[in-house]
Amino acid sequence: MHILVTGGAGYIGSHTVKELVKAGHQVTVLDNLSKGWRAAVTKARLVKGELTSQRLLCELLQTGKINAVMHFAASSLVG
Repeated sequence: MHILVTGGAGYIGSHTVKELVKAGHQVTVLDNLSKGWRAAVTKARLVKGELTSQRLLCELLQTGKINAVMHFAASSLVG
């Protein structure tokens, strides 16, 4: 299954991505890297961009053959 993970370079998203890859899924991460880390995404395709970009999102969904989306993108303060 090909899964798009938004916010996949953040803490929760990156751990989810690792488990999805370990389970044999193809994963594409969409993250603007404002709070996430490129180094957290090692085994999946990383697309740097904004979730609010309708053009980018449509392109990923239409040409990427995405089967599912997991949404973890957020602006939050922890601590």
